[in-house]
Amino acid sequence: MAGMKGRSGTNKGKDKPWADALRVVVNRDDDKGRKLLMKIAEACATAAAAGDMQAVKEIGDRLDGRAHQTIEASGEIEHRFVARVPNKAADPTIWQKQHAPKIPTIQ
Repeated sequence: MAGMKGRSGTNKGKDKPWADALRVVVNRDDDKGRKLLMKIAEACATAAAAGDMQAVKEIGDRLDGRAHQTIEASGEIEHRFVARVPNKAADPTIWQKQHAPKIPTIQ
């Protein structure tokens, strides 16, 4: 069965209550009208500026995307093929009739 239209990945439309709850909380305004998400982003930027490498990595991953991981493999690959060869006919005309391309007739 195919997944839901517009959905991709392994979740396939399952509920995400934790993500939904976090979205609600971080988008609330505080008493000064600032969103919690903005405060968290500022705290991350401040930590990165102070030398916190985990915060630096998080900002880099969010702005530039994660670095691609290259996986290389080496070795030999064995291929096996099976070919069906027509049986030898005693008379070449019989062989030609048996193995000639079938051309459909138009009626």
